[in-house]
Amino acid sequence: MLEELIKHVAAKVVKKGAPAADREFLEGIEKHLKAARFAADNDLENVVLLQRIWLRVLAAQFQDLGPAHAKGMERLQQDLTDADRGSRGLVDQLRVGEETILRAWAVAHNLKAR
Repeated sequence: MLEELIKHVAAKVVKKGAPAADREFLEGIEKHLKAARFAADNDLENVVLLQRIWLRVLAAQFQDLGPAHAKGMERLQQDLTDADRGSRGLVDQLRVGEETILRAWAVAHNLKAR
């Protein structure tokens, strides 16, 4: 289900005219999804990997909201990468991934997020 959502939104962002760096990633979305399936040893790990792809797609989707939003999305992605390095396992990564995705929506809609 998440894979289908990722593909759908990625296609919409490409169609509306994503910047070159995002376009390259989005046009290769099938490759990224296939790599996530291949790299995952189990369903939980696959979902964690899909979250990271979804966040990148969301960042591309929200790119046209302005520079402040773009910087916020970049910061969220970097924070997630840093959190992944210090995580205690997949469940921790899943939780932090969900929190980060929620923060991405908050940034996009100018809502306060902790």
